[in-house]
Amino acid sequence: MKRLIPTLLALIAFIACKEKTPYIQHHELIGIWDCIGDCEGDYEFYEEEGKYSFYLFSGQRMYDSGTWELHRNKITLNYSIRDTAIYPIQFRGDTLVFGNNEMLLVSAHMSSDEDEDCSLGYLPDGFLGIDFSNPQSEGFSWNYQTEDSSIEVAQIEGFSIETVVELHGDYSPLSEAIITIADYLKTLGYKSDVYNITEIISGYRKGNCVVLLWPERSGFDPEDDVETEDNVDTKDDVDAEDDVDADTSGEMILKVFYGKLNK
Repeated sequence: MKRLIPTLLALIAFIACKEKTPYIQHHELIGIWDCIGDCEGDYEFYEEEGKYSFYLFSGQRMYDSGTWELHRNKITLNYSIRDTAIYPIQFRGDTLVFGNNEMLLVSAHMSSDEDEDCSLGYLPDGFLGIDFSNPQSEGFSWNYQTEDSSIEVAQIEGFSIETVVELHGDYSPLSEAIITIADYLKTLGYKSDVYNITEIISGYRKGNCVVLLWPERSGFDPEDDVETEDNVDTKDDVDAEDDVDADTSGEMILKVFYGKLNK
């Protein structure tokens, strides 16, 4: 019995001193994660209105989506078209490990607050099923509120991408494309900006990162076609059926302008 006492004391001390594995928090997973081994594609985890959702990309195109739950370092992935999967997860350095190395992911965004990432994620790569042109340098105008509550117009030295939308007797294809893009921007943290929403355009902002969705029939100069404070509409999203051109045949060009507001 006396020989057991030291052994028991040593075991108790080991258990008491053993460091508990900290639980991974939801905010630690929010963002885009690149696959670096044994997975079908990249993941983007995001939160919207208290609901945790994700996209799965394959070849930079959306392959699946769904919702996710996190509890005591176990993640449940409720896929839309695949079976639900449950994995224990852990961080191994900068790598997020699922199960016994069943999936290995690394964060795609390492930028600091001082170096805001104003890119559009995977949007230009066509993962939403919308084919965009290559990004081009292009300036555009942006309305913003100053500290004295007046509205000023800034000229953004940014970029643009565009896609052609085929109309089939109404504007529903254009409206669907705008809503799809707007929903994705919101997963990146962008919010509607009331100073840059009219019957035609819709603006979104995240910090100093700004985005304009602008449908058009033919060429125009966005720097010369800016809505003033008197014309600002506070709708959340564009109703494509209110476009200035009543012709619903042919094609529309949907341009996406993006850049950083320096003021």
